[in-house]
Amino acid sequence: MCVWCLLESVFFQMGLAMIGGSRVVFLDEPTSGLDPQSRRSVWELLQRFKAGRAIVLTTHYMDEADLLCDRIAIMSEGRLRCCGSSLFLKVGRWLGSREEI
Repeated sequence: MCVWCLLESVFFQMGLAMIGGSRVVFLDEPTSGLDPQSRRSVWELLQRFKAGRAIVLTTHYMDEADLLCDRIAIMSEGRLRCCGSSLFLKVGRWLGSREEI
């Protein structure tokens, strides 16, 4: 599938989720498979539409979570390992740590 077709598909799916005025939207890796420029386009769209909504998204990219999320939860092996703001995760010992919670 071409990148442009994939980007159009992502925008279409996000548009469907947002158009109904949903207050809670779940997105599963919305930028997976996109190039960096297309990822930024999706980020801009999400930032425009996040006012008044709770958007729950999954991602493997910490830069994406840092930019888009107010709170970040990190899961590993099906278990919640830590949860907090981006600043909490950066100044805490959570990132780079292998301790069990």
